Amino acid sequence: MTPQRLEGADRERAWERIAKAQPRIATYQSKSDREYPVVRLTPR
Repeated sequence: MTPQRLEGADRERAWERIAKAQPRIATYQSKSDREYPVVRLTPR
């Protein structure tokens, strides 16, 4: 697998999908001052 940290609009789109699938994660993010990283894993 090759990791790629998502930034900007790519991160926002991915985060929306993550938060919809796992609302608890969105709750954790709302309680934090830092932005959680979103990493895309691509098969080699």
